[in-house]
Amino acid sequence: MAMALRVVVPPHPLIGHWLAVLRDRHTPGPLYASATTELGRWLSYEALRDWLPHRSIQVDPPWPPPRPRSSMGTCPCWPFPCSPQA
Repeated sequence: MAMALRVVVPPHPLIGHWLAVLRDRHTPGPLYASATTELGRWLSYEALRDWLPHRSIQVDPPWPPPRPRSSMGTCPCWPFPCSPQA
């Protein structure tokens, strides 16, 4: 029986971004090197995320905890692009 390798790309948006940067023919060399490093970092994180044991802990910060806020749908929110003014 032949062994087959399975390729899995985790569905993380930053992994998709860095893969797109690496696949672009017009990516400059320094950005390509940076993208390789970042992609390796994110793939390592995703690979170890489910294998390493972890637990929830309670942290006592030096500041008071934030109060949750909700808009309750009373006013519409309209996103708009912010660009610096010259």
